Amino acid sequence: VEVRVGDEAFVVESRFSTPAPGWATGETEWFTWERNLQTTPEAVIVRDTFTNLTREPLALMRRNEITLGERMEHLWLGGLERVDKVGHSTSPANPTTFAATDTAGIGMLPLDAIARVHVVNQGDAGVVSLADNSLVVRPGAAYTAEWAILPTGRPDYWTFINAARRLYDANFTLDGAFVFLRA
Repeated sequence: VEVRVGDEAFVVESRFSTPAPGWATGETEWFTWERNLQTTPEAVIVRDTFTNLTREPLALMRRNEITLGERMEHLWLGGLERVDKVGHSTSPANPTTFAATDTAGIGMLPLDAIARVHVVNQGDAGVVSLADNSLVVRPGAAYTAEWAILPTGRPDYWTFINAARRLYDANFTLDGAFVFLRA
């Protein structure tokens, strides 16, 4: 998936583990793969459906990676800035990956519950990723991983977070009284 914002182009490449062992970028003899893309004003929502073609449980790691190389100026994983632009996070509480160049940013986050619990956000050597290293699909079963790509026209983490909150529909008013309490 290629996402353009301003003069920046971000290419998100996906790969999937196989029992061979090895990695595939499409269907294999062990599983089918179908991708559905939906665009919103602030995001690309990706739905990847995998169907296990075998008679055994299928371990299926998924990696969605963006190679920025030397263009990467900043990196946030799980809400924490990584000044050295290296690290990983496995926090379902904040399952976000966000990287910024000097002019724009790109973020990824899981949208379905399984991917959120299994989340691995990572950055190393100019490559950032959103991964699930723990998925197992039952024999003959299908699973749809739902995740989002959120580009920002500024290299600002909070622009990404606000777009993610709007995507999650997490902005709302709490009606009721307010009070300061002393214990």
